[in-house]
Amino acid sequence: LADAVLFVVDAMVGPTSTDERVVKMLRGSGKPVILIANKVDDLRQEPEAASLWSLGLGQPYPVSALHGRGVADIVRAIRAAR
Repeated sequence: LADAVLFVVDAMVGPTSTDERVVKMLRGSGKPVILIANKVDDLRQEPEAASLWSLGLGQPYPVSALHGRGVADIVRAIRAAR
């Protein structure tokens, strides 16, 4: 019943086989998927998030749940997906 899906992955781990299986399921939902790359605490870690492009969901949004970094970008992406 959701308008969009927020798929949160650990950017420091990179894409996993489990992530790839979840992506296949999410594609079948027909809903927009916003890829969130968690644990990107500062600019030095942003390249880690780039590896998530391989999941085929578009731009990964780097965030740090610990520091609140990137939240405004996610809110804009959610609004655009509706």
